[in-house]
Amino acid sequence: MSVFTPAIMHRITVAGTISQLDGVLATTGRLKCIHLVDSKGDDEGFSLGTPHEDADTTSSLLTKVRAVVSRIAPDTNQPALAISQVKKNLDGDFSKEVDTILKKANKVEDDSSEIEKLEEELGGLELVSPLGLDLELLQKYDSLVVNIGKLSSGISEIPSTAMVFSAGESIAVFSRKEEASAVHEVLNSNSFEEVTAPEGSGSCKDRVKIVRGRIEELRDRVAKSEKYLSNWAGNNGQMLLGVMEELERQLEILQAPVRISTSNHAFLLDGWITEDDCKRVDEAFTKVATFVEIEKYTPSHGHHDDDEEEELPPIAFTNLDAAKPYELLTDLVGRPRYGRIDPTVFMMFTYPLFFGLMLGDMGYGLATIILAGWVMKNFGNSAEGALAARLLKYIGISCLIFGFLYAEIFGFEIGSGHEPSWIAWMAVFYDWAHHASITLPFNVELAYPFHRVGGNMSDLILISLYLGITHLTVGYLIGMRDVVKEHGWAAGFFEKGCWIMVLLGGSAAAYGFMVSEDHTGSSHLEFLDLMVLSGVTTLVVGVVCASWGLVKYEGFGPAGWMIGPLETVSLLSNTLSYIRLFAIGVVGVKIAQAGNNLGYHNMVVNIEKLIVGEEI
Repeated sequence: MSVFTPAIMHRITVAGTISQLDGVLATTGRLKCIHLVDSKGDDEGFSLGTPHEDADTTSSLLTKVRAVVSRIAPDTNQPALAISQVKKNLDGDFSKEVDTILKKANKVEDDSSEIEKLEEELGGLELVSPLGLDLELLQKYDSLVVNIGKLSSGISEIPSTAMVFSAGESIAVFSRKEEASAVHEVLNSNSFEEVTAPEGSGSCKDRVKIVRGRIEELRDRVAKSEKYLSNWAGNNGQMLLGVMEELERQLEILQAPVRISTSNHAFLLDGWITEDDCKRVDEAFTKVATFVEIEKYTPSHGHHDDDEEEELPPIAFTNLDAAKPYELLTDLVGRPRYGRIDPTVFMMFTYPLFFGLMLGDMGYGLATIILAGWVMKNFGNSAEGALAARLLKYIGISCLIFGFLYAEIFGFEIGSGHEPSWIAWMAVFYDWAHHASITLPFNVELAYPFHRVGGNMSDLILISLYLGITHLTVGYLIGMRDVVKEHGWAAGFFEKGCWIMVLLGGSAAAYGFMVSEDHTGSSHLEFLDLMVLSGVTTLVVGVVCASWGLVKYEGFGPAGWMIGPLETVSLLSNTLSYIRLFAIGVVGVKIAQAGNNLGYHNMVVNIEKLIVGEEI
């Protein structure tokens, strides 16, 4: 097994009598390493099975547990409980506790709904109460229409036959049905806010007291219930999450028969396991099943035009522990095809490198590391949270290291003479070196400190381009290896290898042509001329081979001869796009410097005024 490729997978087939099925499924759930292959139910004499008789009971309890989890929202950032402890609670009275909590939660929702209705009723009662009218007088008339609401100003256009009761902004107008539309029009023209007439009988003021008392009673009950639920969540939330996870596992096992082939007398289970799990899986199933067969998967080396789609095994990572955080990034774009190179290990180097090149700043690096600590504290008990925290820590360290090399912190350049006093002391880390530098081949100069927005800007551009060429070359080599393994050397060269020729040949020709003007030595000029000639030759041969690969292996036909040269232009743009490693970082520095120049001095002055008590 290699850390550069996904785990080697084996196909496992388990068969036995129908009486052994429950034991096999229980073993499957306990091992937690088998990827079941769903049966199509078309094997002769076999059909899809039916769920276990306990599936409905487990599903019902799981639904209740999920409802409680949704209602009380327990803290998910807690260490997992031992499975034995979870099962002990499940076998005990935990299900009854769940029922009790669910009933109390439902009661809280009912009480809250009743409070909303009563508050709406109270609003109408408080509006009507100043009018001094009993509730039964406000409704159930055959020949009258009652308009009740709020009116900010008096009106005089209402028909004289209508009866008007008003107090403050409260108003009630009683009118005949034939006059109702005219009354309503007059009221609306005066910004009338109508409310529904409260139902009931007796004094409105008495009803207000009753409703207020009921609201207070319900609020007190809701507050006590919420406190109870909160305390229960704090004491049992960890167990609740463990029970939910265990029930989900049990339900998957109980419903697993619908994924395997069964008959009246036998069953057939099919799945995938990793090579590392073969021994323990074989030993476990041999004890509970009649037949166990484990066979290493061997991919077929078909051709591009094969119509039959091969069933591929699932992809399992085999990365080093240090590379595991970058599995999150691999999953974002998709795991590699089985047998191909896993890019995760390479991202362990390139991702922090590129991140540090772009955002290299000691202040931002420290901030990222602090953020990583916060993520670990709040989400570290979940696998994804722990990996995310480690990923942030790695890129934060890279940002810190490159910030030290760039002599930058919070957008200030150390040693420039413009940095604040609390940063100026850091110049001691750089003064001793007297801006040491070393010139490498291909006109690359490395310096300490490396001032990317000063004298070393052109060097950073070259470094970005060379990194891009190297990165693309490694990518094509990986792609070539994958194609060679699946389709042979010819396909590998014409699909991927020839693009390496185009990339390196074009880069050599461009370098020799652009640098020749800066040299006068005859021997060096001869070398550069040779570099241009060999580069152009390699480029042309590579383009021809790439075009032939499109014609022969990619199915483009004669159109491949036109597409090949166009793809070369695309490769050029991909290479030049790595200049972003330089551009994004420099732009970020300039924005930070502009912000510091415009706002930092004023901020310091205002803070000093606050300290001494002066007005800002």
